[in-house]
Amino acid sequence: MVGAVMKTMIKSGDESSFPQIAKAVGDMPLSQAKFNLLPSFADFLSKVKETDNLKKGVDILVDFREQTKSFGLEAIVNGWLKGIVTKKEAAKAVAADKTALQAQIDYLKEKLGGDKAGF
Repeated sequence: MVGAVMKTMIKSGDESSFPQIAKAVGDMPLSQAKFNLLPSFADFLSKVKETDNLKKGVDILVDFREQTKSFGLEAIVNGWLKGIVTKKEAAKAVAADKTALQAQIDYLKEKLGGDKAGF
């Protein structure tokens, strides 16, 4: 039930609903329902303009990625994150103020590649 309500809220694309959406998605237990909802959530994040909101949403995806590493879902979650980067880069190309979008892109790339640093 939560998934259906969240999908509707996500599809609306209304960023003012972000706190409720992020809390609901973040609080969902590890499940098929959460997995099914995350691609829509990732698409929603690609449209989020507020950098703090984007970071919170990306952290939810990264947390899911870390929880499901043993199930081989890392590449899928990274694919969602890369999709957000692609959309943010396209938006940046036509934006008057590129600063916020660049900060978002940098954060996403850090979350994508940061895990591979070190020995």
